[in-house]
Formats: sequence, structure tokens, C-alpha cells
Amino acid sequence: MALNQQRKPLSIGGPVLLIVLLVLSLACMAVYARENGKGPLHSVQNAVSGIAAPFKFVGSFGGSLIGSAGTAIADATASESARESLREQNRQLADRISQLESYTQTDQALQEALGLTDAYGFDSVAGRVVGRSTDSWNRIVTVDRGSDSGAASGLPVMGQSGLVGTIVSTTPATAEVRLVQDAQSSVSAMVQSSRVEGVVRGSLEGVLYFEDMASDAEVGEGDVIITSGLGGSSSRGLIIGTVTKVEKNASGSIVRAVVAPNGEIGSMQDVRIVLGERAAGSEAGSSGEQEQSSEGGDSDPSTLSGLKAQNQQLRERVSRLEEYMQESERLQVLANMREAYGFESLGARVIGRSPDSWNRTITIDKGSDDGLRSGLPVMGQSGLVGMIVSTTPATADVRLVKDAQSGVSATARSSRVDGIVRGSVEGVLYFEDMAADATVEEGDVVITSGLGGSYFKGLIVGTVTKVEKNASGSTVRAVVAPNGDRGLLQEVLVVLDMTSEGAASSTFRDPNASASGSAASDTGSAKPDDSNAGSNDGASGDAGDSGDDGDDAGGADPSSTDPEGDASHES
Repeated sequence: MALNQQRKPLSIGGPVLLIVLLVLSLACMAVYARENGKGPLHSVQNAVSGIAAPFKFVGSFGGSLIGSAGTAIADATASESARESLREQNRQLADRISQLESYTQTDQALQEALGLTDAYGFDSVAGRVVGRSTDSWNRIVTVDRGSDSGAASGLPVMGQSGLVGTIVSTTPATAEVRLVQDAQSSVSAMVQSSRVEGVVRGSLEGVLYFEDMASDAEVGEGDVIITSGLGGSSSRGLIIGTVTKVEKNASGSIVRAVVAPNGEIGSMQDVRIVLGERAAGSEAGSSGEQEQSSEGGDSDPSTLSGLKAQNQQLRERVSRLEEYMQESERLQVLANMREAYGFESLGARVIGRSPDSWNRTITIDKGSDDGLRSGLPVMGQSGLVGMIVSTTPATADVRLVKDAQSGVSATARSSRVDGIVRGSVEGVLYFEDMAADATVEEGDVVITSGLGGSYFKGLIVGTVTKVEKNASGSTVRAVVAPNGDRGLLQEVLVVLDMTSEGAASSTFRDPNASASGSAASDTGSAKPDDSNAGSNDGASGDAGDSGDDGDDAGGADPSSTDPEGDASHES
């Protein structure tokens, strides 16, 4: 008996369709990534986001009601001791603000005298959170301000606690903000007190880490982390959070630090989109109050939530005023140095650094449109930093004296021994090519000789810390340390021309002396009272954290430059 066997056709439609969809998805992702914010796929995304915006507003309203109810319950159940503790903290913060306020005017006057732009004031627009990502992989919020309000991709976004994220896309009415806690987020940052630089990165678990520091960096619990402004990804001086834990390796070197935002980012409702630096002429001292009032958050001092919001705002204000104080002290030293040397110069800010150890270069925020050109020397608080090697209309690249390709004709001040100061791959400065019978000793100050015309004569390079000799006792080379090598270079002076009145002239003043004269008279601005937190005497000590690239307030001593007064330009 024959059996009828019917075979079913093989169904391959499902797997083929899946493969086709997968290929299309990958193709769309590739096209989307190459559109760089503009293109048909981004247009479709913006259109869909625009259509969904009203629904987000409705959802946000419901979420706000729930959040408000939770806040009301917390306020009602809060103990009086908890509220009084916050009141006391806020009183202390307000007192600190009163002490620091005067530094804003001093800093603004010094910036104007040196030709610098304001790095800490900014214009902003207030917004409200109307949506949040629903998964744990992407920490993104939607705010109710878009391109019609000036929002654009890349702009930083502030909350009551400080920096909360960066805009990644916009529609006319909304903007998507990637929070700093997102695993794809990274922000150039530094420790406010020590100026140690690194990168703050988010993570899958939502923890902020401060990483990529120098191997010998010192970071401690309680340190405030702020944006450094390097790379142009965010404005400088925005508070990110506070170090709560430091992780070290087996040798004791710091690997990374855990950073906690000063407020809860996840539940925030009001934000500020930082549109850019404040327009010239705006009052520096009033910007913080204007920025805070724009948030619209609950600041009722009788409630726990209001005290917390006030506390966060005060902490942010203190952080920004601390930046003004530290910068005013650094700029005072630069202004004093310019007057003491008697050269024509232009101030500039460091906005970038070479990421590798093979090329030691920095980028400054002035270029050919400002009169800069290749070959001009660049000074920091401790002395010579390097030379401009290339320019764009708005920026200039500076090769540091520590770079392996750098060579500076130099002289040991006391013995008048001539030689060459060269950088090295390891970043050490060596004084070489001296005469066979040359005598150089530890502590000798090394200055530029002006030979060859590459640099002006009489600029401090550094101090001899070690002398290396051969078997016969002749000096082979000497190690030269920049004066004051504790921090990172932040502001510089580009030397445009040097007058005939040098450091040994009758008009010379030691830049590290008390700033009761010199540059203070240039700025026409009275210094803060001595009762305030720090005075300009501090400009010659702790406050000048600008040294890793050869710049710090600590050791500059132009009084030890050429005693014969020949610090004029030699071509």
C-alpha cells in the first residue's frame, strides 16, 4: 500500500525578512552617523520628536504633579533639626559669597587689561524637563526649549546642582539632553583647588568617574570638580560635583575618583541651557543671581525642599566665585610680570593640549586676527612657556619648551655660560652644548640669550636642579626645572614686542612682590580687602596653579634676569 506523503514547502520568508531589516537598520545607522546632525534621517527624527512633543508635555505635567506630591510629603515629615542644619549651611555659604564677590570686579578689570575674554560668565535660557528615557542604557532627558530658543547640539545644560548634560539634538520646540551620567558622556574637567585635569565620564550604572589624570595627581575626598573648558565641549568653570571616593592601584597611584553631583539629577525639573559666554560689558557679579532666579525652582526657606534648592544654588555660586578669585590672583601675576619686563603683550587662554606625550603643544584662543604669528614667544607666570608654531584666524598652537623638538639659546645668569635648553621625550629640560670648561651650579637661573633671534633676550626659562658631569669632571649638561611646576597652564602672555626698558632698569618692579603697585594701577581697580579670602600677596604663592607646562605663580623671579639691563629684542 502506497503512502501519500505531502511535503510542505520550506518557509524562508521570516529569516530573510529579519536579515533584510537588520541590513537596513545598519545602513540607516551608518547614514545617520555620517549626516553630522543634518540630513533626511535627522529631519525625520526631528519631525517625529516635534509631533510627540505635546504628549511629552502632558506626561511631564502628570509627572510634575506626582513629584510635587512627594516633595510635599517630604516637607511635611522633615524634622526641624534637619531644616536648621541646612539653614546654617546656607548662612555659611552666603557669608562666603559676600567675601568673594569683590573678586569678580578685580578679575574683570585684569581680564580687560590683559585682553582676555570672560571665561566664567555666560548667557543662558531657562527650560523645563518634559521627558525622560525609559531604559537604563540611555540617560537622556527632553527639555521644552529648542532651536527657536537658541538651543543647539553641543551646548551644556545646567541644573540647580551644576552641569547636568549636553544637548545632542534639537527640534524647533524641544532639545534632547544626554546627562553626564550617561555611559556615552565625557566632559573635560579639573579639580578646582589643585587644578588637576582629567575627564569626567558616565557609566552604565549611572556613576560619575573622574579619570585620565596624571600618574602623580593628587585628588582627595571633598574636592570640587569643575569643567576645564578644554576641547570646547563646555564652558569653563561649571561645577560638576564633589569627589566622594578615590580609587588607587597597587602602587598607590590614583586610578580614578567617584564624583557625586551636588543635587539629584534624575529628579530635576528646571534647567538652564548655556548659550555662550556673557556679552562684553555685562556685570560679572550679577550673573549668578540672574542665572539662579531663572530656574524657577522652589526656594521657600521654610521647607526642606526649598532649603535644599537654595543650598545647591549657593554652592554653585561659591564655586563660580572661587574661580574668579583664583583667576584674579593668577592674572595679577601676569600683569605684574608684563610691567616688570616692560614688553608689549596680549593675554590668551589655553583651550587645548596635545593628547599624547610625544608632542607637547597647547592651543590658545587668540590667532592671526589678533595679530599673532609663528615665532612669537609665549610667557606664563613662571617665565618662558614656548613659541607659537602655527595660527588660524582665531587660535594658535604653541610648542612648549619641554617638547623634544624645542631648542632655546640660553645663558646661566650668574656665570654667563651660554648653551642650549632642549626639551626631551620625557618632558625634562636640559641645558646643553656648553663650553668644555663651563661651570654651572644647582640653583643657577637660566634665561634666554637672544642668540639666533628665536626668542627675546632675558626671559626666564627655569632653574638648574641637577648638574651632570663626565669622568673628567667637566659639565655635560644640567637639568632645568621651570620655576613652580605644580599645576597646569591656563592663561599666558604672547610677547609681541619688548621695549628697551628691561628688568634692570630703574622702572623695574618684582612681579612677585605685593601687588600694591604695578599692575593694579594698570587695571584701575582696587583689590579686595585683606579681610577677604585671599589677597594679591597670594599671587606669588599658592594661588598660581599654572605650572605643568612651565607656568606657576610660585617661582617667577624676573629680578634675576639679565642684570645688565639687556633684556631687549635681538633680531
